[in-house]
Amino acid sequence: MEKNRQMNDWIVRYGFLLRKRNTDKQKDKFIQTFLADVLNIRDDINVIEVKEKKRKYHNIYIGDVSKADKIITTYFDTPIVSFGDYSFTDTEKNKRNTLNRMAFESVVSLCMGLGIFFFLMRVFTGTLLTTVLTVFALVFFYVFNGIVKGRACSNTQVRNTSSVIEVLSLLEKYKNNKKVAFAIVDGGCTNEIGLLALKNSVKSQSKIYELDSVGANVALTVTVGSDSKSLKIHPDLDSLGNAILSEKIDIELLIRQRHKIETIMEER
Repeated sequence: MEKNRQMNDWIVRYGFLLRKRNTDKQKDKFIQTFLADVLNIRDDINVIEVKEKKRKYHNIYIGDVSKADKIITTYFDTPIVSFGDYSFTDTEKNKRNTLNRMAFESVVSLCMGLGIFFFLMRVFTGTLLTTVLTVFALVFFYVFNGIVKGRACSNTQVRNTSSVIEVLSLLEKYKNNKKVAFAIVDGGCTNEIGLLALKNSVKSQSKIYELDSVGANVALTVTVGSDSKSLKIHPDLDSLGNAILSEKIDIELLIRQRHKIETIMEER
């Protein structure tokens, strides 16, 4: 009962209060909250900074990933809105769908902005016109800047809050097992820079179990990665549509999926 109450707290915390994890500020808040939750279970935790060009990313390691035989990982950042389904194998398609959505919304917002601009020009005159246009320009470019960068998706419980919660729920079981470590990585929805940094930190013979959208109400399957060390655990579908991605996760489902993850780790 206590574990169920704890998992429900995690669902509220990461599935609602911290459901958007795109900006540096949002990610920092998640990391601080996640660290506090982990420290209630174990203290062998490290935050690693990963640099990519001018951006900084952060991975969270629980246990010693450099010595472990098995590493359970998932990404904590959340996606921006895009066209089409989310594919588990075709990352280039995912990128195109995202870029097309960003371009579409940018064009639409520009057209709307021009329409409002010409409307204001016809309605107001003189000093009042100057004031109204100044206020409009400030508001418009603030909003437009956010659209150009991509609007954060608000339905993130399945992708990928559910996987983050599954990692938290597994920490206690493997607390004293030095052969198993955990990694919460950054950049999973963009360039996978955090996952790459993790792969460069583990032993060549280690296995990495990548959890992705495991909270979908679909049986889980395993896909072998391009390198033999990676095993991706995800719903037994080629892709997820908006209907599934918009679902809410629940405790009973997460418990069932966790048992499946444990079975996969034992068998593979």
